[in-house]
Amino acid sequence: PEMYNWRGMDRGLEYVTKVHKINTLIRNMLVEEGVAEEEVSSEWWVHSVRLF
Repeated sequence: PEMYNWRGMDRGLEYVTKVHKINTLIRNMLVEEGVAEEEVSSEWWVHSVRLF
């Protein structure tokens, strides 16, 4: 049977906050580089962040 590592599940808010910060930084950089805001969609977002 497949085993799951449930350690750190209580750090969900920290994870969401970090992902949001990274996505916002990337989005702002893309807009500053001239990418039209309507072209910046959720499809490019970071979906995985390691918390140490």
